[in-house]
Amino acid sequence: MAGTLGADGRWLTLGVAHPAHGRVVLTSAPRFDETRRRDQSEVRRYRAALAARDRAGYGLDAGEAQGHELLEAALPRIRFGSGAELTAFAPAGRRGAVQVISGRVDPRLVGGLRLARAAYTQLTEGGPLRPAREARKEGELEGARWIEDRDLGVAAALVIAPARGAIALAAAFGRDRVDAIAEARSLAGSADMLLQRELAARATVPWAAATGPVQRAVVYALDCASCEVDGAVAILADHEILPLVWTRDAYYVARMLLAVAPGDARVRSTVGGFLRWCFERAERPDGWWPRSSLATGPAKDRAFQLDQQLYPPLLLAEHTRLTGDRSLLARYGPQAETVLDRLLGRADGGLIATAETPADDPLAEPFHFSSHLLLWRTLVAYGRDGDGLRALIRDRFTRDGRFAYAIGPSGARHYHDANDIPTALAPAWG
Repeated sequence: MAGTLGADGRWLTLGVAHPAHGRVVLTSAPRFDETRRRDQSEVRRYRAALAARDRAGYGLDAGEAQGHELLEAALPRIRFGSGAELTAFAPAGRRGAVQVISGRVDPRLVGGLRLARAAYTQLTEGGPLRPAREARKEGELEGARWIEDRDLGVAAALVIAPARGAIALAAAFGRDRVDAIAEARSLAGSADMLLQRELAARATVPWAAATGPVQRAVVYALDCASCEVDGAVAILADHEILPLVWTRDAYYVARMLLAVAPGDARVRSTVGGFLRWCFERAERPDGWWPRSSLATGPAKDRAFQLDQQLYPPLLLAEHTRLTGDRSLLARYGPQAETVLDRLLGRADGGLIATAETPADDPLAEPFHFSSHLLLWRTLVAYGRDGDGLRALIRDRFTRDGRFAYAIGPSGARHYHDANDIPTALAPAWG
């Protein structure tokens, strides 16, 4: 469960994993026009609107916001000119989020929300999903507002309840309206206790003394990007604009977590859960990880990208090295070795062609530089000989006194993209 809060304290989006749709959201955003799915200008406009500071939300009207802070670098607290104070959080392991508001506040809900599948607006669309059937109903039941969509297979509810001198606004998801209302009432009724428990737990985390940027990176990775899926963990590109899984993006999130706190139970659970997602849950067309996947595992865009095949095996090896825990390597190591063997079996003159770049773009020159650096790194991590590939990379990719971005029968392309992180890391890798 993760969401986005506006500067005025109103909910903009709340989202949760869904077995059929990957992610469903309770959102203030309008529908995306499906006829413009491949129109990059329209995609950019829609995504910019999601991130706009003045985007309207849904919630209580507490007046004009005058101060903002993050408790334990994680929980938003907003102070209003009226004297009201709002703290928002999503309790771990629950299907909802809570706001605790003290002081003077109008207890009426304002704004609008809709229940829908996540829009998944991509600049380089690789395979639009079929439009989701929707049959929404909404209403109120004993003070709870509910929205239910039986075709979508999900419901949501909002409940307001007193909370020790304050009021609590809880929003929750469920299989149907009864399930959602029960969860929202449970959250609202225990809001103060849940908030105190959340703050106490966060005060003792290993990264509590880290610099602000490190704290925020870890908190975002654990609270927003990570999504529990039936015993596994999907690591999303982000929870708001593009809640899909790329093994590339997820690798660097997981690797950051291991660098900061390899012994922390939540970090190990998250990274281990993502490895389970990669090797057990993710759909792999023809045995390859796709360009992108829904949070619950089905392939979204099926193009073959060389680097996407390497990040799960590399993360498995580095998880073992950094945590000292060999259980996941024992479980998934044979699969990782098979992936490497199959990749090497695709080699043409020692190099492996890719259909797309790490930026999700088609590539006329099929042999991509940074992906081969990553291949070398992964081979070495598994104790395989990388010297021959290293020499081949230097020989084949050196053009006009520098390394080419990609090469092929028609020549070389000189370029660099922000997704080619192995190029930047190569000196440190040796």
